[in-house]
Amino acid sequence: MKLIATISMALIGSLTPLVGFAAPVTCTGSPASMLDAARSEMKRGLDRAITAVRNEDARAVDKLTKWLGVNSSNQQQQILGILIAARGLADSVTFACDMINDSNTFEDAVASAEGGHELLFTAKYFSYPEVGVISRPIIFFHEMTHLPDVANANSNGVPAELYKEDEVLQLATDRPDDARRNASNYHYFLGDFLYGN
Repeated sequence: MKLIATISMALIGSLTPLVGFAAPVTCTGSPASMLDAARSEMKRGLDRAITAVRNEDARAVDKLTKWLGVNSSNQQQQILGILIAARGLADSVTFACDMINDSNTFEDAVASAEGGHELLFTAKYFSYPEVGVISRPIIFFHEMTHLPDVANANSNGVPAELYKEDEVLQLATDRPDDARRNASNYHYFLGDFLYGN
């Protein structure tokens, strides 16, 4: 089951309706407030992770190895750059909502355009909790890793996106280069770093 994919998908630039989706609209009211709160929590979490990785905190390094297959200083610096890029873009990302859709995804519907980044969230996203490994702030970060200016994760379907925790862990062990190109590996890294043991 594509757990994370059922939540939302990052879209860059202008959005057009896809089959099975309502025309995305600017998020207002409660969804907008929830997204602002998720963005704020994600930024705080990224600040903590950036500091820990910079300081080569043993717990952070362990999580980098566990979820992203990091086994060198160069790889650690690469991930640090991705965390910094996500943090740097966090305030400029805009949102669109499809509050009618509570199950479909925008899988493979990533488009590029000039003028910034826009994330589309379906109604399903708003049912997730405020904190935890699978929470709105961590899912927000997951979607940001798809952006070319962050990690360009799963660009052109490479690697095929994996979502389940056990598959993501196995990817980090068996194919660490692919793990560093899979959005869910970043998702689980940050979620586990912030909310795990």
